[in-house]
Amino acid sequence: MKKTGIIVGLIVLLGLGGIAGGYYYFVQRPNITVGDDGIIFIQPGDSFETVMTTLISSGYVKNEYTLSKLAELKKYPSAVKTGRYRLVDKMNNNQLINMLRAGRQEPVHLTFNNIRTLEDFAAILSRQLGIDSTEFLQLARNAEYVKKLSFTPENFIGMFIPNTYQVYWHTPVEDFIQRMYKEYRQFWTEERLESPESRPLSYGYSDIGLDCRRRDQYCRRIPCHRRGLHQSLE
Repeated sequence: MKKTGIIVGLIVLLGLGGIAGGYYYFVQRPNITVGDDGIIFIQPGDSFETVMTTLISSGYVKNEYTLSKLAELKKYPSAVKTGRYRLVDKMNNNQLINMLRAGRQEPVHLTFNNIRTLEDFAAILSRQLGIDSTEFLQLARNAEYVKKLSFTPENFIGMFIPNTYQVYWHTPVEDFIQRMYKEYRQFWTEERLESPESRPLSYGYSDIGLDCRRRDQYCRRIPCHRRGLHQSLE
């Protein structure tokens, strides 16, 4: 009886050891190798297979099988989210899948200066954020929409204050516009509105080209700690 108990105990220990080993192998073992910036883009409409192809073709994945199996177990194939993601060297499968499932993106540092037209700005947004330039222009030229923000299609370009902002890649157009409107309202404090040199730049531009140049010059004269050289996502 005692011998039987020992054998059963050994079998249980071996079983538990096998489970622990399998858990480590599939879940906790580092499986990502990064030798560059580790940035990947998941485009709208990309499938799980497309994401796997991107990861493998970039040389980031050591063991495709364990990553694929854990992703299926965690139902990631039905939860693929568009975005710009940064992989970290020695990530394990669980960390990677959790990041992608949750949509925890690496923000883009959107920078623009000297923009003169909505078309110029739409091209910048398309290039830096993957935003559909046509969709942006349609909203920007929609008189009823911009009127709600106290603008017209003719002076709407004045809402976008030259600076560097943290923005998520492929942010919905309307969300982006609302974010920029918030930044615009925060920029035009009572102090600035009362300043003689900034007064011609505030609400209701008459000469958009001239006012854009004045706006850019005014922004450059403001100390970085006052105008916020780097506007965060919050």
